[in-house]
Amino acid sequence: MKLGATIFGRYYAADSPVHRMDPRAKLIVALIYMVSAVLAVDMVGVAILAVFTLIAIRASHIPLREVYNSIKPLLFILIFTIILNVFTVNEGTVYWHWGTFTISSGGFRHAVIFTLRVGLMLFGASLLTLTTTTLELTDGIESLLAPLSRIGFPSHEIAMMTSIALRFLPTFLDEGIKIKRAQESRGATFDEGSIIQRTKMLVPLLSPLFASAFRHADELSMAMESRCYHGSEGRTKTHALKMGRNDYIAFAIISVMVILLIIVRLQITGDVGHPA
Repeated sequence: MKLGATIFGRYYAADSPVHRMDPRAKLIVALIYMVSAVLAVDMVGVAILAVFTLIAIRASHIPLREVYNSIKPLLFILIFTIILNVFTVNEGTVYWHWGTFTISSGGFRHAVIFTLRVGLMLFGASLLTLTTTTLELTDGIESLLAPLSRIGFPSHEIAMMTSIALRFLPTFLDEGIKIKRAQESRGATFDEGSIIQRTKMLVPLLSPLFASAFRHADELSMAMESRCYHGSEGRTKTHALKMGRNDYIAFAIISVMVILLIIVRLQITGDVGHPA
């Protein structure tokens, strides 16, 4: 991975209908997308989810390759999903069995469906951060949580911490790449030896990475204090949030997707409940 490449959490500047959407609308659509992904329990549902994901990526004017690069560091989640389903699901024809571990045709089917579903969810989450700046994310989360502030909930502080965490992720990934390359230039090897040896080699990476994280946090706190930041008290916004045409179109599209997924899910449930 090249330093400065498109990675999860980094904003991708472009002029598109998705970029121009209200951040509150993007957050709501993203939440509905994540929840509705649970309805995709077969290949038809996954296909519906994939089609609408590709439509969103196309509307964002971000190359599909860039969106893939943004989730590339998180591919271990997909690998874990594959292993978990292949060795723990016992359905259909059993090919191998040992203790609590089983490899079956149903396990492979579940592995494919769940992996595709989790992958599409990562694409959706990445598209949110790629098309929304830190300030927009903060304003959107704060606005959605504003009703809770009446009962003392720190909506602004929660929104600020969430947006900072998302934006620090690409910074830490860049720092990790730099540290790894520096260690490799000194003769360190991270791809050789047993699992235990490879795990021990992570210590030279994690120690300076944690030190860098604390340094960045200290610098950020000093910058916020120097600008007299005191939370949401007395703060105003330069741009007022307002829903527009693109937001309502996005709501209509996500509603169609949810309806289609519900129809497919009900058909599957009906087929199971009424066997031929």
